[in-house]
Amino acid sequence: MSLKLRPEKFCYSLGGFGTETETVEWLGDQLVYLREFGFGQEPLEKIVCQPSELEWQRFWGQVRNCGVKYWRHENQSDIFDGVQWSLDIESEELAVHCFGSNSYPPRGTQDPSEAFKQFLKALAILLQSKKLEDKWYYGVSHAT
Repeated sequence: MSLKLRPEKFCYSLGGFGTETETVEWLGDQLVYLREFGFGQEPLEKIVCQPSELEWQRFWGQVRNCGVKYWRHENQSDIFDGVQWSLDIESEELAVHCFGSNSYPPRGTQDPSEAFKQFLKALAILLQSKKLEDKWYYGVSHAT
């Protein structure tokens, strides 16, 4: 696989106080998804995959289409409790470090924007998880 397609760093997380936390992280040569409730606990769900070069190409194309490069560094609302998310990407072509609290890019809306949902859909496809695609993009929950 071309080293240009692999990120140097990739970490996405979503969660809040007293709720489940979801993280996706690039660890060496694997993309790892964890759904957890509380630190130090066994994961409620874990997905490990090794995306192909073609899958990375498609993902980076979707990231460009979502405008991730232009997302504001900080997305905050006046609500202090709720959902927080963060995204850190370092690759040869892209460096993004952004986060939000009850506010989503690109315009700081309280509900996830179409661009944010498209990013999550692309991430779920990269993880090869129809279940996450349904949950993150379409809001459809599956029994676990």
